[in-house]
Amino acid sequence: MTYRLKVHIGGQHDFEAEGEKESVERQFAVFTELVRNAMAKPTRHEGEIPESLIPFIRTDAESIFLSTLPHGEHPGADAILLILLAHLLMRETKIVSGSDLLRSLKKSGVRAERIDRALGNYIGGTHALVAKMGIRRGVTYKLTERGIAKAKDIAKNFSGE
Repeated sequence: MTYRLKVHIGGQHDFEAEGEKESVERQFAVFTELVRNAMAKPTRHEGEIPESLIPFIRTDAESIFLSTLPHGEHPGADAILLILLAHLLMRETKIVSGSDLLRSLKKSGVRAERIDRALGNYIGGTHALVAKMGIRRGVTYKLTERGIAKAKDIAKNFSGE
């Protein structure tokens, strides 16, 4: 005998299965667990500051900037990594223009005429933390996987002092 189950949950989750009763029940148990996990996660709204960035990230209508600078060997370059990470997490923007980064750095209190010079060794090469794309005024920047990991590490260890 064939067992059939069709369920619609919350306007966005559908389940439909047909077969032996035990098989359908196992599939439905997995489905309900996935739906429960999906509905339990709080949704973050665009522009909302993630908890890990709250101590030092600020926003206004134009840009994302730092309230205090990171301490370390390369505070300017580390500030750029944090700003790029904030764009990624808050606005889901992987690629940021050079002019947006310069505006953010200026509001953060970092003096830089060019982003690529401020990044120093973080850009280019096989171990790059930031990828540079475009030419002249059309230059954009993006964190690499290594850059994301480094930016998250800086954010985690940021003292904000």
